[in-house]
Amino acid sequence: MTALERHLRKWMEKAVQDFGLIAPGDRVCVAVSGGKDSLALLHLLQGPLVDVTRDFSLTAVHVDAGIPGSDASRLESHFKSLGVDFVIVPARHIFEAAMAPDNKKRPCFLCARLRRRILFETAHERGCNVIALAHHRDDVMETLLMNMFYNREISAMVPGQEMFDGGLRMIRPLYYIRERLIARFAAQARLPVLKAQCPAEDHTRRKFVKDALAHMESVDPTAANNLFRSMFRIYGDYMPKPPTGGLKLPRDF
Repeated sequence: MTALERHLRKWMEKAVQDFGLIAPGDRVCVAVSGGKDSLALLHLLQGPLVDVTRDFSLTAVHVDAGIPGSDASRLESHFKSLGVDFVIVPARHIFEAAMAPDNKKRPCFLCARLRRRILFETAHERGCNVIALAHHRDDVMETLLMNMFYNREISAMVPGQEMFDGGLRMIRPLYYIRERLIARFAAQARLPVLKAQCPAEDHTRRKFVKDALAHMESVDPTAANNLFRSMFRIYGDYMPKPPTGGLKLPRDF
């Protein structure tokens, strides 16, 4: 095991312990898109653990949404080589619906929602009570900024979330880990990353925020860490309360 893999395992397991993400007897469905993040998550959860006991089961689930460049057969071969339980769900209509001219929603929003619905259904069919998503620390920070910029709220991704009255739990074991380390590990471990070519990928709000965060960090290397830590240091006394009747702002003059 390389030093980088030990580092990633250490911080994945710390997130699992800090936030109580996996309990004994859990049946964990790992959402595997075929990107570097989800393949790394599957590798880390399936491999040797140090501080977390292996008393849970894993099922890898890939929703084949029909994105150009995606090759589900490569993932199938990879799952078999790992000896992990897996299911590949054909859903190539998702990409067509997301990119359809009559789609009034953002393509990425609709694609994610449809894939998430199938993921929930598959987890239920396979008897899984936990869905593990591969969102990392950069995803969390980007979501925080996106919600502030575009949704007029302060919220982000949480490490663990109960759904359907506790019948299902979504977890993010890579919560503490930076994307650049995952990318380095994926290359080092030669994970079979799918090179999907989504035409909407480089024109999203997330891409804009990702670039802005990278610029902030290039100016001040502590900026990203400070942003992440700020979510755990919220001083309510120094946040304004909404005025009676709601908040209204003057237009630019």
